[in-house]
Amino acid sequence: MADTIFGVKVYSASETPGFKVGPVRYKVTVERPEELKKLENSMKKFDQYYKKLYKDLVAVSHKYLIRVTPIHTGKLRGGWTAFLDKYQIDYSKQLYDTSLYSDWKKANRTEEYRSYAFDSTEVEAGKAFSKLEDALPRTTEVAIENTVEYKDAMDFGTAKVPGRHFTDIALYKAEHWFEKYFTDWMARMEKVGAIVPPPAVDEIPN
Repeated sequence: MADTIFGVKVYSASETPGFKVGPVRYKVTVERPEELKKLENSMKKFDQYYKKLYKDLVAVSHKYLIRVTPIHTGKLRGGWTAFLDKYQIDYSKQLYDTSLYSDWKKANRTEEYRSYAFDSTEVEAGKAFSKLEDALPRTTEVAIENTVEYKDAMDFGTAKVPGRHFTDIALYKAEHWFEKYFTDWMARMEKVGAIVPPPAVDEIPN
């Protein structure tokens, strides 16, 4: 009975009827179809694991981006939540995290802006400005854009206010995290000579 490998039916020598193209007759046989079947299954497993690791890394990168983004009311942080909301990934802890921003906050000129005015309704308002392009699971392509009106002024600065460059900081950290985990995973597979699950992804530290 024919084996189906990579979506193609492969017959044994006795089953192959032979195909005729013009005056030439030919047959295609696979000596060890079970080995090809194992390869097919391992490739499917690799693809599954690869996309899971990619998705997990995108998630922790977006969590870090929330942490490094100025809070004040929370609206600007809400502009980074589309991917996390789509996949129902909890980021409540990151919304309130001030560990990466308190020093900047204390340096503000006016008393009003030295303290936080966090408001959950402002976070929800910011979510409307979170624009996501996500091709998962078909391909590993994800892009997010924060269109809150003062995002660029806070990120790159103005004539009066220095930029925080939080998107550059988050990108640098995320690139390092991607490299770290994919390198670790590849090393594990090379060591055992088989497709193995990727490592669990930790949060990006300060």
